[in-house]
Amino acid sequence: MGADARRWVAAAGLSAAVTLALPVTASGVLQGQEIDVVEMTTADIQAGYASGAFTAVELTEAFLERIASFEGYYNAFISMNPDALATAAALDVRYAGEGPVGPLHGVPVVIKDNIDYGGLVTTAGWDGFSSATGGVDMIPDDDAAVVTRLRDAGAIILGKTNLPDFAGHGTRTTSSVAGRTLNPYNVDKVPGGSSGGTATAVNASFAVLGLGTETGGSIQNPSSAQALVGVKPTYGLVPNEGVVPLSGTYVDVVGPMAKTVRDAALTLDVLAGPTEEDLATYAAVENMPEHGYLAALDGRSLEGARFGLVGTGWRDDFLPLDPRTEEHYRRAIRTLEELGAEVVEDPFAGSGFVELYGERPFVRTQGAHDMVVYMQGLGPGAPFTSIEEWEALSGREYTRGRRGDQGRPPQHAPITPNKTIT
Repeated sequence: MGADARRWVAAAGLSAAVTLALPVTASGVLQGQEIDVVEMTTADIQAGYASGAFTAVELTEAFLERIASFEGYYNAFISMNPDALATAAALDVRYAGEGPVGPLHGVPVVIKDNIDYGGLVTTAGWDGFSSATGGVDMIPDDDAAVVTRLRDAGAIILGKTNLPDFAGHGTRTTSSVAGRTLNPYNVDKVPGGSSGGTATAVNASFAVLGLGTETGGSIQNPSSAQALVGVKPTYGLVPNEGVVPLSGTYVDVVGPMAKTVRDAALTLDVLAGPTEEDLATYAAVENMPEHGYLAALDGRSLEGARFGLVGTGWRDDFLPLDPRTEEHYRRAIRTLEELGAEVVEDPFAGSGFVELYGERPFVRTQGAHDMVVYMQGLGPGAPFTSIEEWEALSGREYTRGRRGDQGRPPQHAPITPNKTIT
């Protein structure tokens, strides 16, 4: 059974390929020839470009047609990038003259809608930052640092994905802007949050890979729920500049979500490293693989690595695991050991971590500070660059982080009907 059959969308009888009504091109793509986008990887794309099987424009058209067919059901996106095809066309010109511009040349990518793309609305899932839902559009002047790195590597940003309001839920992805996102494997199961929109877009083959953000499980949870490879980087490895913060001073991170380890490692190579846009990233200097994360992948990569196992010394509110989960978990542990890794049972046992974590103080001012810094970075052309300016424009009071809500965003947003992408 091939990789396509592993996907719920294919198993349910949905099309595993789209047909393009295109004329004959120099690359040899004939009118009506199919491009199979399901389970496509960066290596597949690079091989396709090198062989002339398709161009960036043709591939982008194929992904957009798949999105148009199924997005109205799965609801992965908040908005689409109107410049995606123009970007693809420019990349085709560059490829013809100079070859690939970078390791993600012509790769269709999605980004979570708390990450800035210059000139497009950033909603953070909240209706107050979207004129379509009665708020005021929050439009940054320029890209977040991670988006700049994606585009410099040749990626094509197809759109911005759904998230719970202010990334405030770790299980469900339901926003006051776009409603509820579904899990393509099983629509009766949660997609995971808060990067559930990115997970669904990648899982449903709306894109090859995507960016999520995490404060406390928001990359790991949806990756687990949708059988993806998600990487939560160490704080300071990947820049946070241009990302709507939840705890931006010391917890928030941006990381890749993909179908394969190779694609996740390749994307981390693109994202990671120091930049003056986020001074915390200088902690990454001399703490990255000499030749990159992708180059470090081989059959011996895990030899000598130590993995701490879940136990009551770390968390006790969800143990014991469901028997089916326990079975898969133990199988994964055996695989790690077979690959040369060492596992450590309950490394926090006896440390008092659970009690200390439960007693931790919540610092209200830190979140407010992070939001001020983020808004100041929206740029002089943005509709507003402060909460006060947003309140004046919207005629509403911004209550997040004020008067008793402890800075926490709403946990449950109203569900709206799934939209149709045209």
